[in-house]
Amino acid sequence: MPPAARATDPHICPGGGGPIVPSGEITVLIDHLPAATVTWQTACTADGDDPIVRGSTGVFINHLPAARVGDQTTLGGAIMMGSLTCEIGEMGSPPAGAGGFGGVVAGLSVGKGG
Repeated sequence: MPPAARATDPHICPGGGGPIVPSGEITVLIDHLPAATVTWQTACTADGDDPIVRGSTGVFINHLPAARVGDQTTLGGAIMMGSLTCEIGEMGSPPAGAGGFGGVVAGLSVGKGG
């Protein structure tokens, strides 16, 4: 599963790139930073705002897909770095050996913070 994206995490795009900028309701923190979602802006050096357009199909924050490393932006960019302790997956089958409960928690993995 890819790491969760948060405010200030960097993205890269054809215009250069820049940080994720909080542009929505801040109700979830990951590693003490606001969790990013689809529609949040990223600061593109050359072209201005570059909203996140792709996110998780299995984890939602305020009814919007959670953003992760590798998710795309409008201008063809991608989120480059994210949380070291929280991973966000897709909707789908639970991991092998998880049983019935695994399907409920398969989308989010939170590790021990340091």
